[in-house]
Amino acid sequence: MEKLRGKDKSIKKLALELYLEGLGFRAIGKILKVGHVSIYRWIKSFGEELERVKE
Repeated sequence: MEKLRGKDKSIKKLALELYLEGLGFRAIGKILKVGHVSIYRWIKSFGEELERVKE
C-alpha cells in the first residue's frame, strides 16, 4: 500500500469519491475517522493536481 503523509492513498481516494458523491468534509471525516481539515486539504490537493495534468 502506498502512503502519503501518514494515510493510505486508498483512504484519500475514498474521501475524494465521497466528496464527489456530495458528502461534506465533516461527514467524510466522521466516516473515515479523520479530521475535516485534513479532508479539505486532500480534496484541494487533488484539484491542484488535476489542474497540473490539464496544463
